[in-house]
Amino acid sequence: MPTTTLAAPTVPERRRARRSPGGGPTVSRPGFAWALPATLFFGLFALVPLVLVVVLSFTSWAGLGAPEFVGLGNWQRLARDPVMIDSLWLSVLLTALGVLVQTPLSLLIGVWAAGPQRNRAVLSAIFFLPLLLSATAVSVLARPSPCSSSSSPPSSR
Repeated sequence: MPTTTLAAPTVPERRRARRSPGGGPTVSRPGFAWALPATLFFGLFALVPLVLVVVLSFTSWAGLGAPEFVGLGNWQRLARDPVMIDSLWLSVLLTALGVLVQTPLSLLIGVWAAGPQRNRAVLSAIFFLPLLLSATAVSVLARPSPCSSSSSPPSSR
């Protein structure tokens, strides 16, 4: 008589959670789809205008009508402009001085503020305040002056 062997019922194997090299459970990372909206936004509002500006730099265009291609004429005129050369030199100088002075100074102040002072939050707010004030100053300076020579007062609608 043939013998039949009964196999033990198969139990699905439990998957072990993957562990990170440090021993804790790993966190699954979002896929490429999560980065897609930001990438599209950056491309649409940063890269496309940049390319259009570069293309327009080779044309002569007053804003209405069709642009007229002038080649490197605009760039040659810009390179010969003495005000442009002075402005470029001033920008390089201010950038270099800003990096050479502000970086070590901010590192020293940051290390000092991270110490055991009693009023560390107040100190951090005081150091952050100039950042806010510079934006406020720019917005105040950018608005029209109340003393502007306008023939009619602004409408109050």
